[in-house]
Amino acid sequence: MPQANILSLGINLKEAVKRGQLVSMTGELATTGSKEPIGVAQYDGKAGERIPAIALGLADITASGLAVGDGVKANAGNAEKATGAAEAFAFVHSVEGSRVEIFIK
Repeated sequence: MPQANILSLGINLKEAVKRGQLVSMTGELATTGSKEPIGVAQYDGKAGERIPAIALGLADITASGLAVGDGVKANAGNAEKATGAAEAFAFVHSVEGSRVEIFIK
């Protein structure tokens, strides 16, 4: 799935993250409701490193239980189906097995 990155932001990591995980602006694994997601990590990184995160556009992640059109929320850096539009920071654009392309709004 091709990514269409419109905007990336540099994130100073407070903990280790893997490429494709959802991260917060504070550099932690994102959780909707406490550490709000800012985007998707573009690279693996360790605490203290600065990495780019896709904050607007299409991004590839690994997830299960999502279908095209579902809203996406974050839980400990992983994507889950949002229970409502208010908690969705992204929407599923396409699904190929466990590879999911999301549109970050």
